Amino acid sequence: MKRCTRLAATLPVAVGLALAPVPAALADGSAHDGAKAVSAIVRAAPAPPPCDPFQIQKDAFALGHKEGLADGRADGFADAYRQSYDDAFKKNQGLTADQCQDFALKAFQDGYGRGYETGFKEGQAKGAKEGQKEGKEDRREGNDSRNVLVELIAVKAQPASGEIDCSFGVTFSATVAASGPGTIRFHWDRPTGKLPGTLTFGEDGATRVAISHSVIPAGATKATITQKFVVDSGPSKGKSGQFTAGVTCKK
Repeated sequence: MKRCTRLAATLPVAVGLALAPVPAALADGSAHDGAKAVSAIVRAAPAPPPCDPFQIQKDAFALGHKEGLADGRADGFADAYRQSYDDAFKKNQGLTADQCQDFALKAFQDGYGRGYETGFKEGQAKGAKEGQKEGKEDRREGNDSRNVLVELIAVKAQPASGEIDCSFGVTFSATVAASGPGTIRFHWDRPTGKLPGTLTFGEDGATRVAISHSVIPAGATKATITQKFVVDSGPSKGKSGQFTAGVTCKK
């Protein structure tokens, strides 16, 4: 309706002219209307504008283009503004602290859940390949760790902290709970290198303990020692546990 009103307001308008009777001219140049003589003054009316449909169309197009451009810009701006505002809201701009925390928590839960599911499947595939390889090698070597599934590894140190006689060093122990029967191979990762060993489990799946001792260099005033117990065979290969002891040497 806006465009129609503007267009109508700009169209050329025909102006009607009321023409009065022209008095008869007298011989002396005066005029007589049948009652009295008056002086006749003749003025030339301005010529009407030429009728040029092409120019009218051209001018109308220019005006329509101008108005359409303005209205279109306003309409497009409004749509783009609303969309941009909505997008910005989705990016958590302008939210309250509680709203932002809620969005962040949901985003984290969704992202973590998807990532964990994807990673778990990838890990299963990689683990399956490694398991096939290790299973064949252990079978060829006669290793009977197939049925030993390690459920728990708890590592501790004695002493674990405080002031001690460093000449005695620190003793680490790994308590391993697993199903049986069978034997697994393991090793300790120590500051001085690896220490291998084996643990055998029966049908009852009882716990077994592995021991490793660390020596503290003579003359040391304190020591921080970490040892790690790692399973080397069976379906639980790679499972581990570790502990760090921090002691001060008596003077």
